[in-house]
Amino acid sequence: SCGGSILGYVLASALMGGASMSGGKGTAIGSFFGAFALGTIMNGLIHIGASADAVDIIIALLIMLVLLTQFLRRHYSDKEARV
Repeated sequence: SCGGSILGYVLASALMGGASMSGGKGTAIGSFFGAFALGTIMNGLIHIGASADAVDIIIALLIMLVLLTQFLRRHYSDKEARV
């Protein structure tokens, strides 16, 4: 682990793979590809010399970006369904 909790990495991997915080969505294959993408990002950050704190901050920002994307997607799909 790069200085952070493994829970944050697991959450980021699942969310990147398409799992929804509201439940009912996501696949094992999606989680695998999310973990692969997260590992690639983390390895790249480590190879360029990013500190463990910087990696944790980037992972947290990535989680927030994925959650915002899910919220906006759900919000606009609900609006279109009502029209």
